[in-house]
Amino acid sequence: METDDGGWALVTVAGTITTSKRETAQQDEFFPLLDVWGEYDAGSFTSLRSFSKLDLFYGLLRDDGEFMARSKTRYPSNLMIWPVANASRWKNLRAEDNVVQSRGRDWPNLPEVDYLKLSKDGGETMHIRRNGVAPYNNAARGGDGQVGYRWNRGASSSDNSAWCGGAFDSQLGVGALLYWEAYDYSPYASQWFHCDALSFSSGRSSTGGGGSGYASDQDVLFYFRASNPAAAP
Repeated sequence: METDDGGWALVTVAGTITTSKRETAQQDEFFPLLDVWGEYDAGSFTSLRSFSKLDLFYGLLRDDGEFMARSKTRYPSNLMIWPVANASRWKNLRAEDNVVQSRGRDWPNLPEVDYLKLSKDGGETMHIRRNGVAPYNNAARGGDGQVGYRWNRGASSSDNSAWCGGAFDSQLGVGALLYWEAYDYSPYASQWFHCDALSFSSGRSSTGGGGSGYASDQDVLFYFRASNPAAAP
């Protein structure tokens, strides 16, 4: 994978869901990339068989490493890169000091990062976003723990666009980037992500009661590289 100077290894495939996310992961903690489950299979790039095996790369995790998420079929030209930033936390996202408790469960907090890199042309043109980049955890508002990163966007519970909307050149909510789905009942059981993962647009909102407002994204590939071979952005 030569995107953005290369060095990428496939670590997670948020692909086909069998019945539900719990059934697919065979455990209650099923977030792709954030939790560990399944069997590693490099051929899943083609088959989209789901697994989440960042643990195989723990020995290579460094703060200056990077992750990349790509949509294989829905938005094949779109990708998002962000720094590891805190390798220790990535190895222990469910540890007591890294979670928010809500509704009887522990939900992981993503590390703070100082940039996102976004591309809508397969990596030919990289747009570096710095202002207002922040992790978001819905559990902090007393809900279930959907988590993700937002750029230059608020998180008002009265404004769905704060979560799911925005515009590529000005601001994007977590749902237009990556917003890991915490629910595992219909209609959410077939969704790894809330709203419209890697759409980079207002796209689908979190409204709709399970109708057209929800996207069953089962095509997101996650990569990791130990360091950025180019100069820090």
